[in-house]
Amino acid sequence: MTTQAKPKTEELMDSILSYKNGLRKIDKFERNRLISDTESLRGKIPQWNVYDFFGMIECLYGNAELATKQHELAFNNYRSHCETLRIDYEEPSGADLCIKSNYLSTLFEIGLLEKCIETGRDLLEKYPENFGATITMVSANLFLGRLQEANRYLAKMEIPTEHQYHDVIAEAKSIFEEQKITDDEAEKIMSFAFSILHEKKLFLSYVDANIVDDCLWIDLYVDFPEPVEAVAKEIAKINWEADGILAKNADNKWFDVIMFEFKSVKVLLEEREIIEKKERMSGKW
Repeated sequence: MTTQAKPKTEELMDSILSYKNGLRKIDKFERNRLISDTESLRGKIPQWNVYDFFGMIECLYGNAELATKQHELAFNNYRSHCETLRIDYEEPSGADLCIKSNYLSTLFEIGLLEKCIETGRDLLEKYPENFGATITMVSANLFLGRLQEANRYLAKMEIPTEHQYHDVIAEAKSIFEEQKITDDEAEKIMSFAFSILHEKKLFLSYVDANIVDDCLWIDLYVDFPEPVEAVAKEIAKINWEADGILAKNADNKWFDVIMFEFKSVKVLLEEREIIEKKERMSGKW
């Protein structure tokens, strides 16, 4: 039996997801190839899908401004299409949900968390049962230090303990309440972290949260261009500058409760490789 070839749109999405899961910024050649693959679909798929793909590709390339613009073009194009046909743009094709979900994902991936949260609220107001958006809203609020909000979205999940940061949020919430720190106060620290990220045009590969010595610790893993030997020095410089910004702008009590640190994604990938190697040796694979 001959295996049926995947539709071109599925092949393109598989490529995008593969790069996304790799946590590294794609290079110019990879970006141009994905753009070319999308262009080859023009006229064969709706124009809003073309813009949507462009947004995801620019996200992989670290171009935050163009990524958001392309996703907004996707939504505007789809809405205009629906208005022309005089149909409800939220029904019946599901394109509205798909476009907004991809936009939400891009905003989260590039670290535009304030905009991500704003978009997530709008999406969940229209589609309150959307599981993916709820998951994203839990993490986005946590990474901005907004624990009350994170906990509110966590409570909307059928099984809250399944979220990877359930225990972190519970413990951090207790610490914040003891120190009388509000969501708005905590966000002041984390907004510094993400403002540095965008000011320096760093490619955000991954964000993680843990409790370290009664402190909510946020790690921001970023990808740097080669040469690799310059990464450690650049990371140290960024963290030193970040400490200086916090010292000038933040209340000292916050330092004992919430901290962030920039790290190279190379460190994260090496750690994962070691874990996977151990799992293979133990027979878990």
